[in-house]
Amino acid sequence: MSERDDLYLILCKLLSGNMDQETRAALAGFDWRHLVKLAQAEGVAPLLFCILTKENAPAAGFPAIPSSALKILTMAYYQSAANNLLLLTELDRILKALAQANVAVIPLKGALLARAIYSDVALRPMNDLDLWVLPQQVGAALQAIQTCGYSIQKIIYHAVLQSDRSGQNVTVELHWLFPALRDPAVLFKTFGRLASQEPLAQSNQSLRVAPVTFHLLYLAAHLMLQHAGEAARLIWYYDLDILIRQNLQTLDWDALRQLAAALGWTTPLYWALAGAQERLQTPLPSAWLASLAASVATLPTLESIRLNQRRWLQQAASVLSWAERWRMTFSFLFPAPEYLRWRFQFHPAWLWPLGYLQRWIEIVRGWRHTFE
Repeated sequence: MSERDDLYLILCKLLSGNMDQETRAALAGFDWRHLVKLAQAEGVAPLLFCILTKENAPAAGFPAIPSSALKILTMAYYQSAANNLLLLTELDRILKALAQANVAVIPLKGALLARAIYSDVALRPMNDLDLWVLPQQVGAALQAIQTCGYSIQKIIYHAVLQSDRSGQNVTVELHWLFPALRDPAVLFKTFGRLASQEPLAQSNQSLRVAPVTFHLLYLAAHLMLQHAGEAARLIWYYDLDILIRQNLQTLDWDALRQLAAALGWTTPLYWALAGAQERLQTPLPSAWLASLAASVATLPTLESIRLNQRRWLQQAASVLSWAERWRMTFSFLFPAPEYLRWRFQFHPAWLWPLGYLQRWIEIVRGWRHTFE
């Protein structure tokens, strides 16, 4: 096992509270800078700060934290708090504008979880605001968000809007379809009627949100279909873990399995939850997880699901205007250089323009897969 693997294991045990004597002893003998750097990369630095500085941390056997490491964690916590305050303030403005336009919307990922699930909004770092609307309301949603001072930057599988106001750097991602849906109509029929939503545990009663099953399925699909093998950050597994723990007594596991099968998301659901259990000891019914695994064996691999892009693009484009479809096509064929540098990691770095060729090859492979 590499040093990074050792640190990752220690980080998982710290977050889940499953510290054993061997791990406690190891904490006293390594360079904290590496653990802190890993926590930052995995999006859990504010969580680590909270765990290591809570009142009972010394009694729990944690060694003294070096001041340099503690300074970095402290800064990460307060930076997350300040950034999230800005983002959540903007979220409230946007939700108000969407409500005035009669657009039903569900906040996703950090935009929801920071308030509804985490005990402190600073503990769930956010880079942007993710929102979901029904396909027939995409046009109205885009117009409403633009009245809040945002402009459309690109459209691929979703629309990306950025604030035009000086001094702000807020990005909104507007979704109306999700990856690899077997039948989008099932999703719309199940969750499209937002008036009957139930609040998540610990959520503000004024914030009505979709049932827990919706968010578990979306988080699993986002983690495994869009990021697995590339940037499956620990914070996303922690989202699943805390969401399950706080709704363990009321979660309908059979309904979750049936809806995953109807959407074609059994495979990502299984691997995401199995990954959360492996890392954070997430409490899952053993018989239920075994039945999910048996279904996974008969389904396509994650890679084959991810390659099936053509249908997803067609479904996403079907609700857009012709101008928006052209913007979507251009964004898909010519992504930003920053994305290409991140996606392909060329060495030396100046070879990044070759990423366009690699991108087009991937597109062709994905479209060929659709007809196989």
